[in-house]
Amino acid sequence: AVRALAADAAAADLWLLLDGEPALWQLRGGRLRAVEGIPAADAMVATDDGSVLLTTAEGVVRVRPGRSLGLDGPLDGAVVRDGFSVHITPAPAEGVVAVTVQIDDDAARPADGPPWSVAFEPADLGAGPHDLLFRARYADGEAVEAALRVTVVGPPTWEADIGPLFVARCTRCHGPRGNAHALSGSATWRTEIRAILEAVEAGRMPLTPNPPLAPAEVQRIRDWQASGFLERWP
Repeated sequence: AVRALAADAAAADLWLLLDGEPALWQLRGGRLRAVEGIPAADAMVATDDGSVLLTTAEGVVRVRPGRSLGLDGPLDGAVVRDGFSVHITPAPAEGVVAVTVQIDDDAARPADGPPWSVAFEPADLGAGPHDLLFRARYADGEAVEAALRVTVVGPPTWEADIGPLFVARCTRCHGPRGNAHALSGSATWRTEIRAILEAVEAGRMPLTPNPPLAPAEVQRIRDWQASGFLERWP
């Protein structure tokens, strides 16, 4: 059964997405050809260069007539907190002379392999969204590409998380102008973290009638302690 068709008026290719395996077929010049090694796709769109973009569980995969590039790693649009790797599978692998990755607008750098893969550390990428463009180049000069977007979320820091939480929920009493025990500054929090956590976990702080900290706010303090009381990241 044909699930979807895709074509572009400027190209000679008609792409068919079928149930079963292989799922992707290309019709060109009266010849119908199966495309092997393609991950299961949910949708596709044809482009004017004759290739087709597939939306798969592994991310967006571009398939050119006769060649494609598969990615095995985080899903496209994933939020990542830890290090991860992306494994790159050109199809066919014969004739591939180089596989590279480009991060945002940086210069492309080679992948390790074959088999090809690239390891990423969140601290090297930095917090926020990042576009990863993978490219396999063949000996005849043709190249195939596949893209992946990830959003890096770093560990809690005093500058971005705990300091603002203190100002919003604690500084009225525990700040420089408060009449309670002074807790200004990350150094004080590091020294008294056990007492602070006990107070907010039990709901004793902030004092009524102020609402207690939300569970996510309490967890943020725990995570800050677990990550080593970072001032900022990366």
